Amino acid sequence: MKSHKLRLVVADKEISFPSRGMIEALQSVGIATERAITISQSIEKHFNGIAPKRLEHVELMAYAIEKVKKTEGQDFAERLGKQIPPFVPIVIMDQNQQEEFSQRILSAELNSIGMGIKESNSTAAYIEQFFRSGGREEIPRSEYLSQVGEILEMRHGIEARKQYEGRVTSLAELRIIESEGDSFPFSRGILARSLMATGLAPDISHHLARVLEAKLGHREDRFISRAELRSETEGILLEEYGSEFSRRYSLISQLQRHIRPIIVLIGGAPGVGKSTFAAELGYRLGIPRIVGSDPVREALRSLIGKHLSPILHSSSYDVWRAELLPTEPEDLRPQRTRVVRGFLQQVRQLGAALNGIVERNVYEGTSVIMEGAHIVPGIAPIIKTEATVIQLVLTVRGKETHRRHFSLRNNMQNGARGTKRYLDHFEEIRYLQQFIVDQAREASVPVLEVSDFDEAISTALDHVIDVLLSDDEQVGLFSGEVDSKAKPN
Repeated sequence: MKSHKLRLVVADKEISFPSRGMIEALQSVGIATERAITISQSIEKHFNGIAPKRLEHVELMAYAIEKVKKTEGQDFAERLGKQIPPFVPIVIMDQNQQEEFSQRILSAELNSIGMGIKESNSTAAYIEQFFRSGGREEIPRSEYLSQVGEILEMRHGIEARKQYEGRVTSLAELRIIESEGDSFPFSRGILARSLMATGLAPDISHHLARVLEAKLGHREDRFISRAELRSETEGILLEEYGSEFSRRYSLISQLQRHIRPIIVLIGGAPGVGKSTFAAELGYRLGIPRIVGSDPVREALRSLIGKHLSPILHSSSYDVWRAELLPTEPEDLRPQRTRVVRGFLQQVRQLGAALNGIVERNVYEGTSVIMEGAHIVPGIAPIIKTEATVIQLVLTVRGKETHRRHFSLRNNMQNGARGTKRYLDHFEEIRYLQQFIVDQAREASVPVLEVSDFDEAISTALDHVIDVLLSDDEQVGLFSGEVDSKAKPN
């Protein structure tokens, strides 16, 4: 078996072939364990024997259903087709927020209302299987809570349901009091986001947010100050993950009292994932304003005709062709020097506009993340105003991985950005990547390999925190004295 080579794509994430999950899916429809193991191994062997090594979970399940139909019969195949397999997340929808169902977190919630650990685990497992058997990947939160309550009443009586619903209701009524006297509803999602900004993984952050939520659910007072909430959060971080994460949370919490705006500049060649990375980093840092250099170029194109600036109306990777002489052949092969020189001409044309956007945000005192291929360390943008500037460059070392990024992006955007034209100019794009990386290293700007997205985000957060601490020591970054051991106000 070569299962380590086969990767499954689930909800835009790549995971190893889910042997255990496939076996559990087969068992849940009534197939005996030994048969389930044999079928799972047969399915894995089939896909390991064909290319490519990336497999969509829909394709996997379609083959599995057909396999079960042939070997076990129509009834088993139909049951398998109706359920959500264990390796596909069930998402609970709540207005504009969503979170993945977690059997572990539900078990902890049931334990918090007095249910024993063994019974909590058993009930949570039953509830998960109930939802998976329903075949829906997305469930409204109100429906989720109602069905959990009904199952609790069926298995443990009306009192268990009342305790669970009472806990949910009390949490919904919990309000956070700001220093100015205003109050806002407690949000587990917002708390989880602030925890992710410390570098904790999303699943751990959501788990800790649920743990804190459960703890707050036992309060008689339905109001809690912002400072007290931060203190409680730091306490849990200190207990679970040590002083470093507690200190990071204290620092990140003070971003709202930041004197100078933060300007995060993310550069990299086309296809490395700058937009996705910027969105995730902005989410974790609480910086909602994200500007891409591509929209800026499009805006300038609408004002300046192609006959006036053919360079501006070209793509970053083929702008060098706009500088060809009439006597030179159109099918001329790209050379690194030509490609980079043309690219730099376009970067310099956009430089003034990018500088203007940064200066406007600094004037307004607003933090911003700017991403794009035209963000080149030492060249553009050049920031001369008072701000905390954090620069990053993204790269994808492996050529095949880089190629796959274009296909993945095309699928995520429903074909809005065609893959073929990028792959046709892949050689030029790799030239640009090497140039931007070289510029970053010359300017001592961190270069992040993004093949492991979560690791790259974690490294970026570490760098952000390091820069903030450095600036604070030099100029006093926050309003009021900052002590890494002190609780934020």
